[in-house]
Formats: sequence, structure tokens, C-alpha cells
Amino acid sequence: MFVLLLFVVFMFAVMLSFIDEDSRESGYLKWTYVTVLLLLTLMVGLRPVGVDCDSKTYVGYYDSVDVGVVELLEPSFSMISGFARFFGTPQLIFIVYALLAIPLKGYALSKMSSCWFLSLSIWMNNYFILHECTQIRTAV
Repeated sequence: MFVLLLFVVFMFAVMLSFIDEDSRESGYLKWTYVTVLLLLTLMVGLRPVGVDCDSKTYVGYYDSVDVGVVELLEPSFSMISGFARFFGTPQLIFIVYALLAIPLKGYALSKMSSCWFLSLSIWMNNYFILHECTQIRTAV
């Protein structure tokens, strides 16, 4: 289901990349871009553990940080794991990493390119599944 929803969002972004630049002046396209980024953030942050290869490992790290066993993790993951442990759910790790990575990259794409949705489509095709869905610590 996750892959199907991701494919639908990708195709929507590809179709929106064909809109001419004159219609970009309206606020509708900006709000559509923000909505697509929000949808991607929610998809990645709220995906079930086990959809990708590494999420079970991150939950294992989350459990290890509590015991103090894992010393080789970067401090940011330990802090985010501690924050998630305060609220009592490892799912918060994925939500925090998604909130840090996806809006930042979406903002950077909108500033670096005049073709927002084309850039978003290329980023989704090349890096989104690898970084934002699997290697979440690399994404940030």
C-alpha cells in the first residue's frame, strides 16, 4: 500500500511538472507543492515498521539506547531516541527525521529550481526511497 501511494504521489508530481510558468504565479501551485511535501512527510513518518529494510534496525537501536548498549551511534540519533522514549513510542523517531529532512529538501528544491515539481519528481525518483525511507539518518 505504501509503494502504491508513493507511486500515485510521484505521478501527481510528474503531471504537475508540465504546468507552464505563467500559472506558477498563483498561490495554488505553491499550496499544492506544500501539500505534496506534507503528504510525503506523513507517509514517511507514519509508515509501519518493517515496510523498509532498516526500520526494524532503528527500533532495535531505539531499544539499545535506553539500555546504553550502543555507543557507536551519532549523538543526534541518541537525542531523538531519547525524545521519542519520553513520549513512549519509537514511531516518533521516524516522524522527527521526516520532519527534519523532507521540508528542508523541498524548500531547497524550490529555491534552486524554477521547475518545482520536475525537481521534486527527480528527487523522489533518485533519492527519496533510498534516503528518506530507508537511510533516515543519512537524509538529515
